Amino acid sequence: MKALLIELTAQSDRFDELLAFLRWDAEVAATEPGTLRFDVYEIPDRPGCVYVYEAYADDAAFDAHRAGEPFRALVDHVEREVVASKRYLLD
Repeated sequence: MKALLIELTAQSDRFDELLAFLRWDAEVAATEPGTLRFDVYEIPDRPGCVYVYEAYADDAAFDAHRAGEPFRALVDHVEREVVASKRYLLD
């Protein structure tokens, strides 16, 4: 099994955009073979911050997720334009 826990903090006024993206990413992940979990948790006492927990059956399932459209959008746009900080808590 492969699991990740990531803390993402949105840039000012971009939190709604980050949440919309993550919800779409979670919908796509739910259809991918080998994706066990893709959960997004808002942090009430930290505005603009979310935790994303992802779990995959194995490295091949994780690699398949990384080959998909949401991951490309994350790297090409969201991390550059929407996210202020990213921190891996579990990898």
